[in-house]
Amino acid sequence: MTYTFGVRSDNPIYYEYFEKFFREFFVYVDENNIKTVIQLGDMFDKRKTVNFLTLYNAKKMFLDECETRNIKLYVISGNHDCYYKSTNEVNSVRLLSSPNTVVVDSRPLTIKIEGYDFDFYPWITDLIASECYDYAKNSKSKFAVGHFEFAKFRLHKYQIAESGADHTIFNNYKLVFSGHYHTISRKDSILYCGTPYELDWADCDDIKGFWSFDPETNKLDLIQNKHTLYQKIEYDDTQDMFYNFDTAKDKFIKLIVKNKNNQYKFDSFFQQLLVSGTYDINIVDDKITKSIEESMNSSVEFQSTQDMVHHVIENMNTHLDKTILKKMIGEIYTEALELLKV
Repeated sequence: MTYTFGVRSDNPIYYEYFEKFFREFFVYVDENNIKTVIQLGDMFDKRKTVNFLTLYNAKKMFLDECETRNIKLYVISGNHDCYYKSTNEVNSVRLLSSPNTVVVDSRPLTIKIEGYDFDFYPWITDLIASECYDYAKNSKSKFAVGHFEFAKFRLHKYQIAESGADHTIFNNYKLVFSGHYHTISRKDSILYCGTPYELDWADCDDIKGFWSFDPETNKLDLIQNKHTLYQKIEYDDTQDMFYNFDTAKDKFIKLIVKNKNNQYKFDSFFQQLLVSGTYDINIVDDKITKSIEESMNSSVEFQSTQDMVHHVIENMNTHLDKTILKKMIGEIYTEALELLKV
């Protein structure tokens, strides 16, 4: 599993949501007498800092619960856990070491679990890439776990990773469990386990949960997380609409307006949403969305992300000043790139 405590700038809303998952997770652990848990990297979201409230919740919801059950916990360093992009030397998960917690954060390591060899790989930087790939090619282990960045797998359900390592380097293994990408996918021996819960809008309506694996029988089960945080609602007043507003409580809502012919009906619907206990409501004009999708699906080749954004804006059916819109989005894009720099 990948946890990412501290997501969305340590927003407390996510801890209320996470707690629902971890309560059910440990019920399953207790009922099935689970004594080994593997965390597949990105325990924490921020590379540079760990908020005290985030650390408190990580301990309360997960680490302390494992400790009280005498669970053997294996933690792998993910890219979000590491301070630098070029090395894993400084990372947040190294601080979690305890008698019952094994942290793999510097180089590949073979660990015997329930009588079977598992190869553990930390986040693979350029400094250790050759060592990791040689380790995989020469290993006799059946299973591997890591936080891999392989090309041609889904980052989330809307996007495929175009860059990354060649996953066939790890084809000697019978099964490779990986964190990193948000959505569940499988190809050859590689299983991307996905995140156990929703972290952003790209996770909406995607299957989430955690995995149970028995190396003796090779039985692999996904235990699905039924709790959601993001919800899309399609509004169309040309049809009879039946919506249970109770389901909007404690959710981020995206209200997609397909047809709005009666302003009073729309205002009434929106007011009911407002008082239903949502975290946030984002209204989206479906006509603009379709214009964007049509532009994205066109055969035009783009030289850069900004070229693509400008093309989408030019093809939007909107009364807004497209020059100003391009400038505003360009500034946001530049600021986002600056935030990603280390």
